[in-house]
Order: sequence, then structure tokens, then C-alpha cells
Amino acid sequence: MISTYILFYLIILLFLLVAYITRTIGFNNLIIRREIDNNRILEGETCKISTIIENKKRFPIAFLILREYMTQGIEYEGEEVKLCDEGRVTHVSKYRVGGRSRKVRTYKIKAKRGAYLIKDLTVEISDVFAMNTETREFKELIELLVYPKVIPLSNINFDVTNFSGDNTVRRWIQKDDLYVRGIREYGVEDRMKDIHWKSSLKMSKLMVKDYDFTAESELVIIFNIQCNKNHWQNIDEESIENGIKIAASLAVKSIGEGISTGFWTNARIISNENEFQQELRPMANNYKRILELCARIHYGMLYSFTDYIKMRANNFERSCTYIIITSYLDDESLQLLKEKSKGGINLKIVDTSKNGDVKNIKGIEKICFKGMKI
Repeated sequence: MISTYILFYLIILLFLLVAYITRTIGFNNLIIRREIDNNRILEGETCKISTIIENKKRFPIAFLILREYMTQGIEYEGEEVKLCDEGRVTHVSKYRVGGRSRKVRTYKIKAKRGAYLIKDLTVEISDVFAMNTETREFKELIELLVYPKVIPLSNINFDVTNFSGDNTVRRWIQKDDLYVRGIREYGVEDRMKDIHWKSSLKMSKLMVKDYDFTAESELVIIFNIQCNKNHWQNIDEESIENGIKIAASLAVKSIGEGISTGFWTNARIISNENEFQQELRPMANNYKRILELCARIHYGMLYSFTDYIKMRANNFERSCTYIIITSYLDDESLQLLKEKSKGGINLKIVDTSKNGDVKNIKGIEKICFKGMKI
């Protein structure tokens, strides 16, 4: 009878020992990593992520549960996911991994414009009897940049009908009076002093001199993230996203027309490395850098627009045109821009507010965004 009890306890001990060993050594020589086929995509495109589980020991892993977390804004294609308490997307998968073998799971994701740090993995390993588990976190960092979709300017509607065509951006660049290329029909953005009266009388409609542009002509797009006096309230995500798309589309168009183009913003910038540069000086090959900066723009504001203009006050150049894309300007900002304009700085405003709420400034042309075809 005693020997029977001893045998029973020995079996129980052996059972617990096996369970303990299989649970605790499961993480020995276990490698989990992720690979992405393209970490820079345009909004609407997809990329593939592969999760690789490598068990480099002889001992198999009977029960492995893998939880992958991603921030909101990323969508799995054809995968069942759920939201965890922190608001992150969670995907759960279960595996049995043999000794010295590996498992690979590949899936597609797409995301809204933005910069995403994909880094969190939680792994649970159960004992061979599935009674107890041990959990560990793995940090496998992947950065995904989703560029804004670049919209042809002909698909973006403004409250003026002639803001389109091959010379769209050039008509907003300072004209060089020394280089008259020809005569064209008058537009609302043209100056009265450029009217060619002789041709106007002959054609029975207003005609203006069409100037060429010197090599010094430059463009800087200034994107204002501030949507409200109290910047932490009423963040208008739709207006911000529209503004970013307009900024990217204008930049692509202007660079395509051979205009050196730069980009400024008062928004916070998402970056895993050192502080990403918020100001890009005008260059002819700035296409990728501007798209990347647009992708990294956060909804948070680093400086109020008033403070930002004061900080950049000495960086405005008369040889450059500045296009301000904004849905909000307070009275102090309006006054600062008015003073800049009077000082000879060529400023333009693209109003992205829903009702054209940005006040007009004498001497500064403003157009209102009315929608786009994507």
C-alpha cells in the first residue's frame, strides 16, 4: 500500500516536473522576428509582414500563443483581429513548433497616412499538459511610413476655376518682369499692372503679360496644424488630412515644373530616431523628403502658428513664394502675415476650413478648398 502511494506521488512529481520543464525551457533558443517587404507605401497601398518563429533547440514547443499588437490606423487584410484595452489592434495565433524548426506567417496590412512603430509581441508558452503558461514580451521594431495620396491638382476643387493646368504653381510664383514670354488671358490671381492694354483692346477681353521665371524662383509650403485657439481642443482631423494631401500634391507639382520647393510645419513629427527635421529648405529634388515629412506629421502641435512665424521671421526671403495651408488663423497671426506681405514677402493662403473661415488679408491672395476626387 505504501509503495502504491509512493508511486502515485512520484507520478505526480514527474508530471509536475515535465510540465515545469516544458514551460520554462520553451523560451530557450527561441527566436521571434518580423520582416516587412516595403516599409514605405502610399496611402491605399498594401505591404506584407512576415512573423517568423524559430525554435533552434531539439525540444519541441507543444503550445505557443502569439499576440501581435498594432496601433489604430493599421488594418489587417483578411485577418481576424480585435481591440485590446489600450486601443491597439491585436491578432492572436496559435502554434505547435517542432524541434529545430520554424513557422512563418505572412499577412497584408494597409494603413492611413502616418508613421507607425510596430514593435510589440507577447508570447505565451504552455506546458505539455496545457495547465500553466509563461508569458514574455518581445520587442521587434519595424517602422512603417504611409505617404499621403498625391492627388492631381485638376482633381482638387477650389473656389477659383483657373487654379489648374500645367502652369498652376508657376502662376503663384513671383514673376520676373525682365522675361516676358507672351500674352495670355487675365486670371483672378493676376496683377492689374500686368494687363497688356493694347492686346486687350484688340482681343476685346483682358489680356496680361505672361512672364517667365528666373532660376531664383522658389516655393515654400507652410502647413499649419493648429485648428483652434485652444489647440488641444477640436482637432479637425479631416481638415488636417486634406491640408496634408494638398501640400503633398502642390509639392509634387511644383518640383515637377522645375521649381525648388521647401516645406515648413509647426506640427509634431513622429520619428523613432533623432528629432526629424521640420523645415526643408527649397531644393529641386525634395520630392521624397517632403512626402516623408508629410507622412510623419502628427495631429499634435509643437508651436502655435503665431509663435512659429515669429521663430521663422528671419528666414523669409523676397525671392520666394510662401503658400500657407491652414484651417485657422488667429488675429495675431493675421497681423504678422499682413506685416510680412507689406515688407515684400510673397504670401498665398489655401484655406482648408469647412466654411472658408480664415479671414482675408489685404494684399494676400486666398483660395478656399472645396473638395477633391480621390
